[in-house]
Amino acid sequence: MKPPFDFWHWLFVSGPQKGSGVRKLLNIWSAVFLLAGILAAALIEKTLEDASRAVLLPLAGVLVGLSFAWSGNAQALLQTPEVELLASEHPGGLPDFVHTFQLAVLLILLTLVAWALAGLGVYEAYLGESPGPYFFCKTLLYFLVGLTLRECWQVILGTNQLLLRRAQLGRRN
Repeated sequence: MKPPFDFWHWLFVSGPQKGSGVRKLLNIWSAVFLLAGILAAALIEKTLEDASRAVLLPLAGVLVGLSFAWSGNAQALLQTPEVELLASEHPGGLPDFVHTFQLAVLLILLTLVAWALAGLGVYEAYLGESPGPYFFCKTLLYFLVGLTLRECWQVILGTNQLLLRRAQLGRRN
């Protein structure tokens, strides 16, 4: 049996409510972002390399900074007695809280690497004129943008929820 602090075990085997942490990414919003990825791949005529250099990599710096700043706030909140009490009443406990923030950071980093490869022209070099594989690749990268935006927002939302719950629990004691 893996210890509860093993992120990879949580991610693929025993995450939220005895499923896996991947379930936190798979919901109705995933379908919306997949559809948005398909539409973006079909409608945006720029190559992935051009799109990466023009907009997405500069924007990624803002998202990374924002998420890491809020993750720092979350780390501080997770160490308070009130949040430890709250986590003890949560089915996944404190590991679920910690790993949820860690999953957001992992997704941001994976998206950055995928778009950095686009900025280097890797996809065009290897997929060239193959319309099917290149369209799939474009769809996947635009889908990742949607997921990453959602996770950046979830980091902020989750941190704010923890802050509000901490204050609520602190008033009770």
